[in-house]
Amino acid sequence: MLATDSYSTPLLLSGLQTISVILSRAADYATTNNIPLADIYNATHSPTDPKPLYHQIKGAVRIATTAVSVLTETSPVVVDDSFSDFEGLQAFVEEAIAAIKKATDDPTAFKKDTADEISFPFEGKEVTAPAGKYLAGYMLPEYFFHIGNAYAILKINKVPLNKMVYLQSFNGY
Repeated sequence: MLATDSYSTPLLLSGLQTISVILSRAADYATTNNIPLADIYNATHSPTDPKPLYHQIKGAVRIATTAVSVLTETSPVVVDDSFSDFEGLQAFVEEAIAAIKKATDDPTAFKKDTADEISFPFEGKEVTAPAGKYLAGYMLPEYFFHIGNAYAILKINKVPLNKMVYLQSFNGY
């Protein structure tokens, strides 16, 4: 069996670090080009897609913090999401990284193997499934969906990003 921490925490933290990097690049781009940070904060894919950048990042953080709580069988990791501007969004991501590191710094925090049954919130109800199915069939795909959307929104809005910017937090080079 594979312990759930072996491929959950490293990916969650790397994903949040990627968000931090792309937000920093977006802030630099906005400053250099005299673009209000509020425009980046509220940017979307298109006029027909109402989910802005901040929504995508809140989604990624929600998935990450919920996953840690589910997999460690602890109280939900709480991160203040009452911000309403770009700087608050950046602080939100940094707070989430710190909270996840703190919640998972004990090597025994993850009590589940991938075959163990766990309960988790899904679409407004509680679902029970093997931990591996939760990770591979729900948590990781949804997490990367939100990160990918945030990246795409910034690319569409001309923030200079590339594949290596996205991958550097995952591969370390």
